[in-house]
Amino acid sequence: DGGGVFDNAGEFTMTNSTISENEAKMGGGIYAVISEVVMQDSSISENEAKNSGGGVLIGNTSEFEISGNSIITGNKVTDGGHGSGGGGVIVGSQSTFTIKDTSKITNNIVTVSNADAASGGGGVYVSGGTFIMSDNSEITENEVDVNTEADSHGGGGVFVYNGTFHMETNSKIAKNVVNRYGTGGGISVVSGTIQGTTEANFLMEGGIITENEAKKEYLRGYRGHV
Repeated sequence: DGGGVFDNAGEFTMTNSTISENEAKMGGGIYAVISEVVMQDSSISENEAKNSGGGVLIGNTSEFEISGNSIITGNKVTDGGHGSGGGGVIVGSQSTFTIKDTSKITNNIVTVSNADAASGGGGVYVSGGTFIMSDNSEITENEVDVNTEADSHGGGGVFVYNGTFHMETNSKIAKNVVNRYGTGGGISVVSGTIQGTTEANFLMEGGIITENEAKKEYLRGYRGHV
């Protein structure tokens, strides 16, 4: 795991740097556990994970902050299974990811196949952690391609399967798409049992969600899809 960087209980700072074209089962660009990561004016691009976190996977009480003119782009998850995804970023148990300034998570993709539920998040997948976006940050033009007909797949921009997604003033979720059987072109919020947490929260205190698309609606009683 951690095709580009594996950080276990460390502190990692990247400034004016690039992590690109790496591959792993999880965390194609960066895999961080019990760690503190700071990314400023840098890029994580064109990385690939088979299961989760095409660009970044954080978990086990990690903290990740992205600021300045940073970008997470062109990353992909090729075979998302149950409880997996996050083409750009996946935020795991008790971890916090913060994006601010003019940073972007854009043009990432997740392909979901042979999964019974709870996969997606073209840009971001929140799985028991917290994601905060503020200032002029953006989650745009990400995609989830769902190849299996089951409940609770989707979130072209963001998929929250337990944990919290917090959207603040001037931030934007736009032009994301979920194809075929998925729900929530911009953001999909679903409660289940994972990582010891059973509650999903979406807090919108400003910002804009616009021009997202879910190409096939498949709700079967689920709520919380935008």
